[in-house]
Amino acid sequence: MSIFGRVRGRLSGVQADQDPHSWHFPNKYSISSSTSRATVIPNPVDLRNAFVPDATTHAPHKTALIYPDSSHAAVHLCLLECFRNLRTKAIKLDIQSYKPPAYAQDASPDESFAEESLPESLHWDLLVQLAVTRFTTWWKNLPQVFDHAIAYGQRGGAIRDEIQLPVNYLPPLDVLLVWYSLILDEQEYSRVSHQACDTRLSMLCFPWPAIRDAIDRDTMTFELPRPAEILFSTISEQAPDILTYLDAPPAYAESNESPFAIDLVLQVHQQEAFIDASHQALWIRSPTLTGSLQRAALDYVGALTSGRLGSLTQDEIPFGIHLIWRTHRLFPAQYLNHCSNAGFDTADSASDLKVIHSSETAQSSSSFRSDSSGCQICICWICESIRDNKPEWKYDSVTRSYDTEIIAQTSPEQLLQIKDDVGFYRAAESNRRQGLPLPTRPLTSKEKNAEKLEARKQKELGQLPGLNEYIEVLPNGKKKYRISRAVRASYGHS
Repeated sequence: MSIFGRVRGRLSGVQADQDPHSWHFPNKYSISSSTSRATVIPNPVDLRNAFVPDATTHAPHKTALIYPDSSHAAVHLCLLECFRNLRTKAIKLDIQSYKPPAYAQDASPDESFAEESLPESLHWDLLVQLAVTRFTTWWKNLPQVFDHAIAYGQRGGAIRDEIQLPVNYLPPLDVLLVWYSLILDEQEYSRVSHQACDTRLSMLCFPWPAIRDAIDRDTMTFELPRPAEILFSTISEQAPDILTYLDAPPAYAESNESPFAIDLVLQVHQQEAFIDASHQALWIRSPTLTGSLQRAALDYVGALTSGRLGSLTQDEIPFGIHLIWRTHRLFPAQYLNHCSNAGFDTADSASDLKVIHSSETAQSSSSFRSDSSGCQICICWICESIRDNKPEWKYDSVTRSYDTEIIAQTSPEQLLQIKDDVGFYRAAESNRRQGLPLPTRPLTSKEKNAEKLEARKQKELGQLPGLNEYIEVLPNGKKKYRISRAVRASYGHS
């Protein structure tokens, strides 16, 4: 190690030949009672750009993406945590099964049915089976949901053939899970969309903005708005909360013939390994969320343009690429449009993904990503934080080998900031899991710069007009907000 590297090490308390995973991280942080300093993880700014673009819009060149943005992927990570929490709650339910008494000549005619608890392993499977039947009912009524959304959700504007679901039209979380699983089977989703003879189905994007607004990101629970609950109960005659439905099922259930050619129960179970991999990496709670997702998007575009994506196996596909790939395919029309304009063949990718899914059911996906040399690159919070400063950083999780020069060339300030970031976010996650208030710390230089940039953008954008207001540009170029005296009848006023 050079003399400069040794000096940097003394200043930062880090030696280049010391494994970063064995560094000492601070773990003592204060808790402020001030709401203005409350710690929010993930930062809402990281999720705000999850809007849905037009399905037919394509990028100016094949190495750029109109969709997804890192915000879409961040909402995706939140949703995966909600799916995992739903499974955890289902397993903990005390579900009873009822058996008729065994036949005996002297048995009393008043003998009641015997109760016995179902094994925990069957709780989740039972929920998935019920979720599939609930999804089938919702799917068959989706055209009516579209019509209602157009009639009541787009007042004052032109009616379009393409529509995306607002938050008040979302289905329950279990139905979202089945829908999510179905879309990822491109061929089957395309078939049933065309079979329904409704072009709006094929143009539909997974409703990321609505999902973002329905998730409590502190607990990662999905909270369906009251209007959405009423709508689902109306079209399905079932309770919106599937856990309530499981705990007290009705005396009978209407049979529902499935229009799907695949086993949706199996399709849902095939998502479990990726859900677990996402929770293991826990990027959504990490200090490098945006950086990790932006790097993953670049890696995804590189794999897509090089043609490598269709040949990746379960052991080779990086977690980040898989996340962006899934997010991209959850807007089928935009995904196919992008691949078509860029000259990519999606057939090989789709068929190979089925191989990936098959292997996912047999073994849990790793939270590591591999490169072309076969190196199992660690994607933990520490390594991702180093990578934010040194993108070339690689740590082989199998051999525990890395380039010491990269650490030696990192400034003491950067190393101290990495340690503080990881330590703080670890402390925050520990408090969260214990039900304690999250710790606070002074703004870092990075956060201060982000706030300044945000303030400058807001100043350039200006304030948006409110209800019944409009902007008048004066001769001197200044803007003045005026109140409209005329109120549109479409809002229900006379």
